[in-house]
Formats: sequence, structure tokens, C-alpha cells
Amino acid sequence: ITPTAIIKAIDDQLVRSKEKDLAEEETKKTKSQLGGGKLSKEEIENLIAEYSTKMKQASDELEFYKAAEYRDMVKELEAML
Repeated sequence: ITPTAIIKAIDDQLVRSKEKDLAEEETKKTKSQLGGGKLSKEEIENLIAEYSTKMKQASDELEFYKAAEYRDMVKELEAML
């Protein structure tokens, strides 16, 4: 038996973990803005459009956790209208 090296790609779990952290950070930032109730109707509508676009992009890139975070934010913003 001859030992051979195992060649693997970088663990996707590490990449997904970083993406999850970034999505959660952005969500916390937006929630802090919403908590003060300082956003106008126009700003809320702009955020809905922005997050909808980001959600679709994340889904196309198979980043489903990030897409779910954006979906949840869109729902919260729509409830504020």
C-alpha cells in the first residue's frame, strides 16, 4: 500500500459561515435604523427594493441563508408601510 495525499477544495463551510456573519451584520444595522422609527415611507420603499434585489442575487449565487435574511428584512419593512 502506497500512501497518497488527499487533495480537497477549501471547505465551503468556512465560506458559508463568513457570508452568514456578513448578512447578520447588515440585518442588525438595518434593524437599528428601524428601531428608531426614523425612516420615511420613501426610504422604506427604497430599502425594500434594495433588499429584494440583493435577495434575488444571493439566491442566484446559491447563498440561501443570505437570501433568507434579506427576505425577512423585506417582510419586516413591508409590515411598516
